[in-house]
Amino acid sequence: MSARLGGPGGSPALVVREARHEDYQAVMDINHNVYYGLDYLPAKYHNLLRDPNSNCYLLEVNGKVVCIRGGKLVCSKFLRGERSSRLPPP
Repeated sequence: MSARLGGPGGSPALVVREARHEDYQAVMDINHNVYYGLDYLPAKYHNLLRDPNSNCYLLEVNGKVVCIRGGKLVCSKFLRGERSSRLPPP
């Protein structure tokens, strides 16, 4: 699943899509200073994608991954807990 916004005419091309295993390095490159070097995502990224109750989506701007948001279904299909996210530093 993906959604595309913007594009020609000077506006940035925005794409929201499901994260894939091959996106690992792009996700890690979003921000290198997470939790003062104690970041859990490098060790858990692939497990998060393999978990059938989790989902992760990326935001790409002009082809560059700039954000990831992940969550996990808990208790039912209607209750979702946020599990991880990354944004570039301010």
